[in-house]
Amino acid sequence: MSSVMKIIRTIDTLSRYQGYVLAVVLLALVFFVVLEVVLRYIFNSPTIWGTEFQLFMYGALFMLSQAYTLYRGTHARVDVLLTMLPTRVQHIISAIGYGIFFIPFAVVIFWYGVNFAYGSWMEREISVWSGWAPPIYPIKAIIPLGALMLGIQGLAELARLITVIATGDTTNE
Repeated sequence: MSSVMKIIRTIDTLSRYQGYVLAVVLLALVFFVVLEVVLRYIFNSPTIWGTEFQLFMYGALFMLSQAYTLYRGTHARVDVLLTMLPTRVQHIISAIGYGIFFIPFAVVIFWYGVNFAYGSWMEREISVWSGWAPPIYPIKAIIPLGALMLGIQGLAELARLITVIATGDTTNE
C-alpha cells in the first residue's frame, strides 16, 4: 500500500472514530432533551441550564459531524448531471470541485473560526441567554476544530480521487 493510501486510511479512521464518539454524544443529547421535557411538562420544574446546554451540544454535533458525514459519503449532493458522465470524468470533476471550492471553503471557515474563537477566549465570553451564564468560548472553539477536521477529510477525499484518476484503480474508493 502506498504512503498516500496509508495517510488516507489514517484520516478515514480518525473520521470514523470521531463519528463513534459523536454517536455517544447524540445519545446524551437525546437523554438531556427527554429529561428537560419531563421536568418541564410533567413536574413543571424546568432547569435553568437545560435548553442552553442542549443548544451547545447540538452545535458541537453539527460542527464535528461534518467530517464523518463526508467520510461516509452521506452529505447532500446534487449530481444529476454528473451521474450521466463516465466514471473517470466524474472523478475529475469531483477532484476539481474539491480543489477549487471545498478545500478553500474549509480553509476560510477555519481561519474565521480561529479568529472568532480567539476573540471569545480572550474575553472569557459568557452566555447572556440565561441566568446560568455558562462560558461559551469552549463552544466557539469547536468551529475551527470542525472546519479543520472537515478540511483534513476533504484532503483525503481529494487525494483518493487523484489516486483513482492516476491509477485507474477503483478498489480504494
